Amino acid sequence: MPISIRSEPLDSPVVDTTGTLSSTQKQGLVQQALALQQRKGSQLQVLMVPSTQPEAIEQYTTRAFEQYRLGRKGVDDGVLIVIAKDDHRARIEPGYGLEGAIPDAIANRIIQEYLVPKFRADDYAGGLSEATAAIVKLVEGEPLPAPMADNRSEGDDGRPDNGADPRGGIRSQSRWKPGSGGQRSRSGEAAGRTGR
Repeated sequence: MPISIRSEPLDSPVVDTTGTLSSTQKQGLVQQALALQQRKGSQLQVLMVPSTQPEAIEQYTTRAFEQYRLGRKGVDDGVLIVIAKDDHRARIEPGYGLEGAIPDAIANRIIQEYLVPKFRADDYAGGLSEATAAIVKLVEGEPLPAPMADNRSEGDDGRPDNGADPRGGIRSQSRWKPGSGGQRSRSGEAAGRTGR
């Protein structure tokens, strides 16, 4: 039976169900995400969970993106970063409105250059800080509609109307193992073996 994503409420731009991040580390990431939302209107969401099992990270991330409806309606400018700590998996999924700013190759590069090396050294906060800073730079350069006063206004169904297209966006993912180099899978996505 799939993990209930709704049991992990998005009451913050950074949700760490693993207890890995200190309150100071989490607050720094939250401030960065909120500043981006204020300047550009885009939502940057970090979700760190112990595992996505029994689902693959691809399915879990797509389902989370759809259920949380990240990004503004009609703009689809949300970005979801899922870290499955115990699975040694990471995935970046931007909405359609950010496909130009964060194509699959760039998302994969962010994972490989910022997340994986820091995660291998058990520096999750450092990896997330650098990766989210890189994503913020990419989004800042994207021409998007100006933010409104409240990007999370309620839709007709009473839920936040932040507009993610249920079809999701481009996806990039990776695995990491402390002290090991990444390998290319047949699909071109970067992957490293976990061994744990």
